[in-house]
Amino acid sequence: MASKFKLDHEGVRQILKSPEAQAACMELAKQVAGNVSVRDGVDVLVRPYNSDRAGAQVIIAHPGGLGMQAKYGALTRAAASVGLSVKPR
Repeated sequence: MASKFKLDHEGVRQILKSPEAQAACMELAKQVAGNVSVRDGVDVLVRPYNSDRAGAQVIIAHPGGLGMQAKYGALTRAAASVGLSVKPR
């Protein structure tokens, strides 16, 4: 007979918002940023954020950054190069 499982929502929240989770996200985001293929002089930034969990965002800080992603998939390719898969929301 299977035993009952009760998810500890508060415990999961604490793990997802922990400094260790933030550090792991930042490390992976830095790896992604290092693999973004852009022209010289175009900055690629990594910024941490917290919502219901820790996270990090990688940004092409250039007026044409959205176009670079749309036309060449610069961020998607960089994410794939470190083993991440990007899915639409």
